[in-house]
Amino acid sequence: MAFMLFLRALYLFSPISIIDGAWWGQVDSLGVFIFLLAVMAAIAKKPFLAGLIYMAAMMTKLQNMIYGPVFFILVWQLTDFRGLVKSLMGALTGFIGYNFEFFISGKMNLVFQQLTVNYDYFPFLSLNSYNLWWIVAKGNGMHVLDKFTLLGSTNAKTIGLYIFSSFYLLAVVVMVKDTFWGMVKNGVKSAIAPDTKTIIYRFFSAMMLVASAFFLFQTESHDRYALPCFGIFNILGNLLSVYGTNHRRQIRNIFNPYFQIIHNLVRRILSGIFL
Repeated sequence: MAFMLFLRALYLFSPISIIDGAWWGQVDSLGVFIFLLAVMAAIAKKPFLAGLIYMAAMMTKLQNMIYGPVFFILVWQLTDFRGLVKSLMGALTGFIGYNFEFFISGKMNLVFQQLTVNYDYFPFLSLNSYNLWWIVAKGNGMHVLDKFTLLGSTNAKTIGLYIFSSFYLLAVVVMVKDTFWGMVKNGVKSAIAPDTKTIIYRFFSAMMLVASAFFLFQTESHDRYALPCFGIFNILGNLLSVYGTNHRRQIRNIFNPYFQIIHNLVRRILSGIFL
């Protein structure tokens, strides 16, 4: 219980949570909250509602789009293929409903423009994110374009995408390995894993991989993209406590880089206030 309270306090009083939401006014925390509501609906085996809420999360904060594949894998594992179809129908219904005025006015091009406008909107190595590309830029990520060639004819942005995709593939493998082997041995109808706790734990483990890789290895990454890692880490740590596992040291080691991020953020803020 003490460990769980520590994790919750860590998220609640983290400078990243406070600065990103209350001070800066960004909606990352709101988007993550709505996404977690979608996960709760999936765990409750309400796939249509889960898909509907997921689309609300994505339309609130577009970065939630990156969690789509692992989210729908979770729905598939917790329900079945029909549940997956229902969740996709819920997401489609949500997309149409949330943008209904654009549908009836024939201006859906504006919606798709907003969905894609952020691509290359800030074409720099790092937008004050203390990640791999901040190191490559030698602390000058906001002034170095991410289109320079790094390996042969491959530019930095493409390399970042390759690294992120590799971690995403690893996250998917973490989620589906038991389900896949069950299908191989017993047929497609065995797609539902027998242990719901294992499914949920592996889902949040995969989410930690995806969220961390998105922040650490993509170019054009904002510093606020670290916030979902805090929320997911909090839940994953709570799951470790509830399930009585002995992996707390491992999860602390994973999370250590973010303490360095907190340190750097606080130092920047204090230097701006007092200097």
